[in-house]
Amino acid sequence: MRTSNALNKLNNNEEIADDIDDLEEIIGDDAFAAFLDSRAEIQVGNDIYKYTDVGLFVVPASKYGKLTQYLEVRNISDDMLYRTDENVALDFRNSQPAGGLVQVTDADDIRYFQSRVPANNNTPVFQGNTGTGTGGNQDPPSADVQMANYIKNLPNCDPSPSTFDFIFGDADKCIDRYEDRRRVKTKAYNYDYVLVYNLGAKVKHQYRGWTGIWRKEEADVMRLGVVEAQFEYDYTPYFNTQNFNKSLTTVYNQNNKYLYYADSAIWSQNGLNISGFSIAGFPKLLKDDIVIEKFIGNGIIYQKLNAAIAAGNKNLTSEQLSKIFWENTLSELNTFFDNLGKPRQNNNITVNYKGFEVGKVYIHKTFYNQSNNEDKIEKTFDWGVQLGFNYDPTSGNIRPDTSGGALKKPKNYRVMLYGIAKRNGQWHGSKINTVGGQ
Repeated sequence: MRTSNALNKLNNNEEIADDIDDLEEIIGDDAFAAFLDSRAEIQVGNDIYKYTDVGLFVVPASKYGKLTQYLEVRNISDDMLYRTDENVALDFRNSQPAGGLVQVTDADDIRYFQSRVPANNNTPVFQGNTGTGTGGNQDPPSADVQMANYIKNLPNCDPSPSTFDFIFGDADKCIDRYEDRRRVKTKAYNYDYVLVYNLGAKVKHQYRGWTGIWRKEEADVMRLGVVEAQFEYDYTPYFNTQNFNKSLTTVYNQNNKYLYYADSAIWSQNGLNISGFSIAGFPKLLKDDIVIEKFIGNGIIYQKLNAAIAAGNKNLTSEQLSKIFWENTLSELNTFFDNLGKPRQNNNITVNYKGFEVGKVYIHKTFYNQSNNEDKIEKTFDWGVQLGFNYDPTSGNIRPDTSGGALKKPKNYRVMLYGIAKRNGQWHGSKINTVGGQ
């Protein structure tokens, strides 16, 4: 395929460096990039999937030449390191439907995908009111008081969108640059490539060499902390049974499955403390140190949450989920460990709040990781090519499912996270907050 006119290539080194770094992230996921050739293309069956800076094009392999001509006539770059003219790209995206894989409006045999079209270039990509999260106790968990205070006082940054946002999903990034040629890049992302999707967060320490390209560089210490992350799945087709004991909470921890009544912290009368229970068949997003399943009930602690869900108020729903996690669920978990005579745990926790009446599953996570002599720390919450899951109609609990219909993509991703790196005795980094709102 012919390369776009070089005049359309980015016209300054700073933009080129950032574009290459963004490109590495958006299709640089190791498990996905292995399938792509140097032109960001992959053949699946009889179709070729081509990724560009205006979106994804899908064409039968026998019609590949037609796609080549289509892009050339419309001045769309066929190389993701060469940017399509901004006005050309925006006009094309606005002329095509968003939110699914559809036939292009002016050609047969060519399909097109973009996650969504922005109203303008300044539209925020994440839901929420950045920097104004108003959930419960959101202090970052840490045994180091000095570290906890540093993170707590780290100001919320004003995240900027990545180069390929609005095309393949949502991402927010913040950059703390120091010593002219060094920076700490923190990012939260929810990318949809059609063939796969990828949801998570990362922090990278980078050095800009003589080539102008940002490359990885080890820091003395790095830390990624996801104080809280929230997203949801639509499970309406599965939620048709309501005869569950909604006061029952299930906890999976260290190959054990525990069932107890969370509202009174009393063990289930069924006496179900199942040892040797494996979560190996669970999807990636539910393979954490502690996984909790809870129903969204009708008790007093859920009244405001249920009202927010019924009103379709996503900001208030986010705020109430945060409040319930920090003020109720975490307290119940502490009591649970106290009753077992085990140390309390505050890291790598996933809560699965099941709203059967509204057909939704709300996920809430908290996680942190600190490592020495690293250049990157990343936490993937969910990745699309994996086992799906649904819910057992007899218990309402997780059940692995390999059918295609069970693979659900996460929506409404919100996060409060920090990414920091220490070099020569000094910490650098950023904090992003899109949880809650006003």
